[in-house]
Amino acid sequence: MYKRILIATDGSKLSKKAIQHGIDLATAFGASVVGFHCRPPFPMIYYGEPVFVEIVPAKDYERETTATALRFLGEVEAAAKKAGLAFKGV
Repeated sequence: MYKRILIATDGSKLSKKAIQHGIDLATAFGASVVGFHCRPPFPMIYYGEPVFVEIVPAKDYERETTATALRFLGEVEAAAKKAGLAFKGV
């Protein structure tokens, strides 16, 4: 019936429960797993129309959020691989 199960994660305790439930569902249907993590918007403080100040340098933000996403998706991937399911991270 289902070919792919999307499992969104934000690294929270509740996400970890959702990961296990998604893995169980994918196993029951013989589906693959797609892990998803969405980064928060780049933080900026606006002082007027043409002027803004970066709270965090863009290169640092990119590096830190990528590392966080890979860590969270790694948890989903590990669970999928342990269950013998195909995995793709987004």
